Amino acid sequence: MEDAVKGLLLRLDHPVSAVRFQIGHIDVAVDGASGKTLFVFEVKRSLLNPSIRDDALRKGFDYANRTGARYVVISDSDRYEVYDRTRGLDHTTMHCGSFRLTEFRSEDVPVLDVLRSRY
Repeated sequence: MEDAVKGLLLRLDHPVSAVRFQIGHIDVAVDGASGKTLFVFEVKRSLLNPSIRDDALRKGFDYANRTGARYVVISDSDRYEVYDRTRGLDHTTMHCGSFRLTEFRSEDVPVLDVLRSRY
């Protein structure tokens, strides 16, 4: 699952050196140009089960708090939910959007663009 996420990140122009796996309990971390962690990804086998999805969200935000990452992404390598911690005080207001790679639509592009490299 993490390899599929890495593949997407590389296609979005992130340098290989910026994508790190299994940093402590963080599944995938992505550093920005400054060297600080910009994204944390919590990857699960599936996000369809509400309790697993909620656990992924809780862990992702916990890891982002620890690292100072701006963005939290939970994924099962097909579904992606993207959160920007600067947008609000709760998950609803921080939610940038969601998309599925297998059902990608033109209206999903702005959410995918959030994940693009900032190098």
